[in-house]
Amino acid sequence: MKKFQLYLVIAMSVCGFTLSLESCREACEGIDCGPHGTCEDGVCICHEAYSGVLCDQELPCFEIDCGQNGECNNGICSCNEGYTGERCEIIARNRFIGAWNVEDSCSVGGSRIYEAEILVDSLRLAGVLITGLAEVIDDPVSATIDDDELIITQQPGGNDLLVSGTGSISGEIISLDLMIENTATSSVDSCKSTWTK
Repeated sequence: MKKFQLYLVIAMSVCGFTLSLESCREACEGIDCGPHGTCEDGVCICHEAYSGVLCDQELPCFEIDCGQNGECNNGICSCNEGYTGERCEIIARNRFIGAWNVEDSCSVGGSRIYEAEILVDSLRLAGVLITGLAEVIDDPVSATIDDDELIITQQPGGNDLLVSGTGSISGEIISLDLMIENTATSSVDSCKSTWTK
């Protein structure tokens, strides 16, 4: 009687409620779970980092932690607005904040050298305010930071001027394309702008 109880316990632990060791073996016959899984009761149980019926699909986001500021997609962190970095650990606008030396080359206004400043927009995590832009823009200009890009949507800049532009940062250099439209004269000044710290 003791032998029968022992076989029954072994069969139940390996094959659920199957009453025969032979039927347990048969359930996994012909099922190859490969090096990343083991067969139990006819089903592949995958090791960590693998999935699929035969444990042959690697999980690209296994052990990739994007923190609270992003999520992993196909092994790469996709960051929430306002964040960047391999693990979304950097507030993107922080690279832009500060005083800058600016050189403009404009189609109407010619060449200009001046100082401008990029400040934190306390209302938006991805927002900045630019003061001293192009020397002719009196009002602070609002811009949005998206990873390495700076985007100025068209807005009033004072003195009958509308300003817009896009640019990007590389190291400590911002390259910016500006459009300054004078609504009083209908003239448009197109500028290539280089900003250095």
